[in-house]
Amino acid sequence: MGMNPRGRSRGRNHNFNNNNNNRRFNNAPNRNTVYDSLGPVGRLRGTAFQLMEKYLAAAKDAMSSDRVLAENCLQHADHYNRLNLMAIAAEQQRNQQYQQQLEQSEQTDEASETDVVSADAAAEEAVEEASAEQPVETPVSETDLSVPVSVMAANEMKRREKAAEKTEKAQEEAAPVVVRRRGRPPRSAKTAAAQPTA
Repeated sequence: MGMNPRGRSRGRNHNFNNNNNNRRFNNAPNRNTVYDSLGPVGRLRGTAFQLMEKYLAAAKDAMSSDRVLAENCLQHADHYNRLNLMAIAAEQQRNQQYQQQLEQSEQTDEASETDVVSADAAAEEAVEEASAEQPVETPVSETDLSVPVSVMAANEMKRREKAAEKTEKAQEEAAPVVVRRRGRPPRSAKTAAAQPTA
C-alpha cells in the first residue's frame, strides 16, 4: 500500500461517511426534524410534513406547463410523506414503550407496598406473640407499715447472718481441707510403722 504524499490515510473519508451513516440510521425518525432539500424547484427547508406540502404545491403549479417537473415534485412529496409516516410510527412506538414502563413501575411499586404492609403485619404479630409468651410478673408486695423500722432492720440482720452461716457450712462440707507437707509425700500408716523410731 503506497503512502499518501499528504500523510493522510486513504480511508479517512470512508470512515467519516460510515460514521455519518451509522448516526443517521441509529437515530429514530422524529416529526420535528428539519431537512434541507435540494430538489427540482430549488433549495427547500422544513420538516418532512412541510416539505411534502411544498412539493405538492409545486407539482400542482407545474402540472399545466411542465409535466416532467410536476412528476418529479410528486416523487419528492412522496419521499417526504414516507419520512413523516415513519416518524409518526416511531413516536407511537416510543409512547407505547413509555406506557409499558410506567405500568411496570406502578406494578413494582404496588408489589413493594404490599410487601411493606405484610412485613408490618408480620412484625405486629411477632410482637403480640412475644408479649403473650412472657410470664405475668407478680406484683411486688408492699412493706407492712404497721411494723416499726427498727424491728424490720433487726429481722433483716438475723436473716443475713443465718444465710452467711449456711453458705460457710456448705463450703466447708464441699471442700475438705487437706494439709500437705512440702517436699515429701504424706506418710501412710504402713510406712510409719515400718520405720524404726530413734
